[in-house]
Amino acid sequence: FRSMYPGPFKCRQGDMQMLVLQGDGERIGKLVERTLTTPSKGAIEYRPLGSRVILLYGYNLVSSATPPWDRYGAVEEMLASFWVPLWAGAGRNGDFEAKRLCMTVPFILVDNPMSLVTGREVYGFAKALGRFTKSGEGLRIDGYGGNFDSTTVAKWHRLIEITPAGDRAEA
Repeated sequence: FRSMYPGPFKCRQGDMQMLVLQGDGERIGKLVERTLTTPSKGAIEYRPLGSRVILLYGYNLVSSATPPWDRYGAVEEMLASFWVPLWAGAGRNGDFEAKRLCMTVPFILVDNPMSLVTGREVYGFAKALGRFTKSGEGLRIDGYGGNFDSTTVAKWHRLIEITPAGDRAEA
């Protein structure tokens, strides 16, 4: 019985959707500062491109591409990931000088333990367990966890709900 397989991985039969969402620019900036700029200790600075983020969600069939594990089958995976477009650069004379455009993926939700363990424990991705519930063309994504203190208990929380905008001609 295995709980993970080695990469690289092959993804096929993917059915992914991408949405560009309006975010809270101040909170995005604080997240980028806390998770990227501060840990670099001045070697590089990151700034959000704006207040928009990208939500990528959908289905993949994932298998190892490394022999002999490439013959051991595959795992179905539903995932949702948030992507934040950034400028990487440095401070110069009190101003920020952008050097390159890049992306960070601060949150990934997956629905199976193999993808969770391999992605988080082996590769260090910010993965958490998610539950994906389809309803017609809509999708609800719940995440497992919480803000922990001595009085709380981890549980499922509704994180994202995607519903059609209405008539397709209007949407």
